[in-house]
Amino acid sequence: YHFCDGSWYRIDTTFAERLKADLDAMFVETDLPKNDANVEGVYNQRVAAEHSEYLCLDKTNIAHRPKNVEPCDLYRVVDGVAELVHVKIGVHSSKLSHLFNQGSVSFELLLQEQESRSMLKQIIRGKVHGRNAQIYCEPIDEKRFKIVYAIITKKAPELKSKALPLFSRISLRGLTSRLKKMGAEIEVKLIQDNVDL
Repeated sequence: YHFCDGSWYRIDTTFAERLKADLDAMFVETDLPKNDANVEGVYNQRVAAEHSEYLCLDKTNIAHRPKNVEPCDLYRVVDGVAELVHVKIGVHSSKLSHLFNQGSVSFELLLQEQESRSMLKQIIRGKVHGRNAQIYCEPIDEKRFKIVYAIITKKAPELKSKALPLFSRISLRGLTSRLKKMGAEIEVKLIQDNVDL
């Protein structure tokens, strides 16, 4: 049974097991630091300041229409693949829906629009500060992207997908199924939240 928005829902046990099996493989151990900030933007800036492989792209834009599509919060390149890291504090369904959609819209725009890829490369060149910009830009030209959903939570990482509300899990499975058909690689990382501990 699952309680959501004042209503109880009865969930078929086999469905819940299939959902867990489908999603848990995407949940990987995080290499991102624990959170000590109340605001996502502060966390993103700290990660980029303390870990030189990351660039903070929070509040940047890669679209003219619709306006203000963030490519990601944090960006790095690993083994020739551009990681688009989308960060969210908390596991409330509404916040997670925004997070999942942010990753989807950004990925689709970068895959389909040359102009968006050019805008992202321009943003990166302005942020690399002496590092080799080509290393950060090459995967963009070759459309090699990985979507990383980084969720800051007090829940144990061992829970994997069970750390998320049921309807968020259902939404994530549907979204990732579609994105994988487009060639996306997807990971989910649970980051320990140290605020108010």
